[in-house]
Amino acid sequence: AKMVKKKIKPGAIVLAEGENAIVVHYDTVTYDPDRLDANGQPVVVERKPGQKRVKLKSFHANSSVPKFAQAVVAGCKYIHKSKINHVAGLLTQLAQRLGGGNAAAAAAQHQNHYQQPQQQQQQQQQ
Repeated sequence: AKMVKKKIKPGAIVLAEGENAIVVHYDTVTYDPDRLDANGQPVVVERKPGQKRVKLKSFHANSSVPKFAQAVVAGCKYIHKSKINHVAGLLTQLAQRLGGGNAAAAAAQHQNHYQQPQQQQQQQQQ
């Protein structure tokens, strides 16, 4: 029986589109510790990308971002504790996205946010 080892390599941590969730990308790397490459590193046999969705059902616009960030990092083995500030930043963005109450209002607010500066520029040019 051949001995292969698996290692999880964390990747990007991003907000899910259209839902209260953070998506954590990672690779599951399988390597053979008995075979070494030119640099003396174990040879990678397989690399499988994966993702973990962390749903934030009780998160809303007025939630405590630091508390939620700690809970997300503590609850997901794919997020290292050094990433807590990044997670807090994503939660802050999510809170802003949720600021409009329901999703439609939030989406409209999101679009208005981009249209207003353009309208102001057009008025200044006239």
